[in-house]
Amino acid sequence: MTGSWPGPPDNSTPSPAVMKVDYVRVYKPSPIAGPSIVGPAISVTAGQSGRSELSLSSVASSGRVYLTCNTNAPKTTCAVNSNDTLNPHTVDFSRGTTATASATVTTTASASNANSGTTGIGGSGTPPGDYSVTVSAFTVSNSSGNPNSTNSVAMKVK
Repeated sequence: MTGSWPGPPDNSTPSPAVMKVDYVRVYKPSPIAGPSIVGPAISVTAGQSGRSELSLSSVASSGRVYLTCNTNAPKTTCAVNSNDTLNPHTVDFSRGTTATASATVTTTASASNANSGTTGIGGSGTPPGDYSVTVSAFTVSNSSGNPNSTNSVAMKVK
């Protein structure tokens, strides 16, 4: 086979074979700044979901960015979706400088709210109040585990 040195394996090829390495080259990626992230406030009723459409901007050709979110609202989950077919938690700046994603929060209804149809702080659900959603971005060069950029989106639970 052309390009295979010393050729394809045959009956004379030792197995297992010994591989000798005379040096190893280590590449360290250049630091890439995280994108700027902006999104409107989320207003949601306890027991329902709310969403913020995020706009992200970065330097062209900076590659993929992984997104996460969390919230300080009790009994509430947060998820990021970019509609990227490769990975819905990433945005790709390989060919452009802007991208979009959405941060969706899902709150929990309290037992008293579900049974009586009233709102209030009692029960086991997400209490009404002002909270925040933190969206974090991790670039391909990130090796620290800390986000390269973050943004806080206001959230009001009714």
